[in-house]
This record gives sequence, structure tokens and C-alpha cells, in this order.
Amino acid sequence: MNTSIQFLLAMSCLIPAMIGAIRYRFIDSKYYPFILSFIITVPVEVVSYLYKIGAIPYGEPAAVAVNIYQLVNLYLFLHFIHINNYLTKKSVNGFMWGAIVVALLNSFATKAFFSAYLIYLICYASIVMLALAVNILTNQVTEIRGRLLNSFWFWISSAAILYNANALLIFGLSIFPIKDVSYLMNIKITWAAINTSCYIIFGAAILLIPSINRKAKWSHLVVK
Repeated sequence: MNTSIQFLLAMSCLIPAMIGAIRYRFIDSKYYPFILSFIITVPVEVVSYLYKIGAIPYGEPAAVAVNIYQLVNLYLFLHFIHINNYLTKKSVNGFMWGAIVVALLNSFATKAFFSAYLIYLICYASIVMLALAVNILTNQVTEIRGRLLNSFWFWISSAAILYNANALLIFGLSIFPIKDVSYLMNIKITWAAINTSCYIIFGAAILLIPSINRKAKWSHLVVK
């Protein structure tokens, strides 16, 4: 697949980022970490693209951006489901310490924090988010039942399962040397197609977030 086409598909992350940016004033702040995760994805995708076309050298800019992004994105996801009562603070801390340990071990083993993507960190983050998304989806199916299609949590957990399962498959396979060019091309096409589909679903899910009346929310503070 052409690198430019891959980039255009990757920039579908702009869909949930833009919808979230437009709606942020009209939704509860407990949804902000979810929206922020897409906003920070945009510059990371740009840096990755610039690396792929040779506009920036292999090493620090792309590798550091992606590796730090993995940690920040995982934290935003954990914090998001924590403040929405799907995860305890203790679990958030435990998962984040686990991510830091994996990142350090991955860095020491490959000496690559500043020169290459930390594949084991990416796989760890994908496994954690996949497991938590499955748990949220299970709760949605058992508790909401008939109203699933109107549930924000049903759609984002479903998309998160698809997205992270795809990431785990792609980056998990990258651990092993694959020389079949046609196979690698099919993997890239599948990765791009699934990512784009997930971003569209995430964007649609943001539209399902209930609006709040901020004027009414703060009206009790106004002196009449």
C-alpha cells in the first residue's frame, strides 16, 4: 500500500478528534480523557509519516514520540474508565507501573527507547486495553440488553476490542521475521482498514455522549 494512502487512512483519527473538540464544551468532563487520546494521536501519526517518507531521520523523533505516546495513551484510557467507575485507582496504578516496567525492560533488552518502537510495550498496552474493553462490553450486554445501540460504552468498547486485537496481532507478528512481501502488504491493508473503521465508530460514539446544560450547571453560583 502506498505510504501516502496509509497516512490518509491513519489520519482518520481526525474524525473522533474533531467531533470531540467540537462537542467538548457540551459534554461532561469525565469524557475529556477519551477525546484527548485522539487529539494527541494526530501529531504522532504525522511524525510517523514523516519518518516513513524520510523527512526526519530514523531514531529519536519518531521512536520517542510513539513510545511516550503509548504510555500516555494507556494512562488516558485507564483514567477515563476509572473516573467512569469501570476501574479502581489501585488498578490504574498497577497497570501503569506494569507498563513502565515493560518499557524499561524492553529498552534495556533492545537499547532502543530512543531509536526504535518498543514492541513489547505496545503489545502490553494492547493486551490491557483489550481485556478492559471486553469487561466493559460484557457489562453492557448483561446490564443494558435492549438499548445497546444507543449506548456510548457499547460502541467504544466494541471498537476498542477490534482496535487493540488488531494492534496486538500486527505488532505481535512483527516480533518474528516475515519475508513474504505479499503477506506483509495484506497485513498493512488490514491494519489500515480496521483502524479507519474503528476511528469512524469512535467518532460516532462521541455523538452519543449526552449533552449537559453548562449554564444550568453553574447557575446556583450566580448572585441575583
